[in-house]
Amino acid sequence: MEATEVLSEILYLGDDWEISSIKHTKETSQIDITLSYTNKKGYCPQTGELSPVYDYRPIRKWQHLPLFQCKTFIHCRVPRVRNSLGDVYSIEVPWAEESKRYSFFLKNMF
Repeated sequence: MEATEVLSEILYLGDDWEISSIKHTKETSQIDITLSYTNKKGYCPQTGELSPVYDYRPIRKWQHLPLFQCKTFIHCRVPRVRNSLGDVYSIEVPWAEESKRYSFFLKNMF
């Protein structure tokens, strides 16, 4: 099994997300995982309807549990969808709560 497959399972990414890159920086003992949304539609958090992707937010960063004694961060441009009312919302990501800058996994550690 590839490293990206293992990390995808650990992060519970599902079929709509994929790991674009993994970078390890020895000097800072940091791992950066970049994720991409692969679907052309997503669920609107306000209406629950499956809506087309409108655009993508700027890259956000979430702190995750340390992997192999390295600080670990998830990076992603979260897609926004336009619902049938014409409103635009960011979709929910499977690794963190809305507006939080850390993953569920890090939250549950403390």
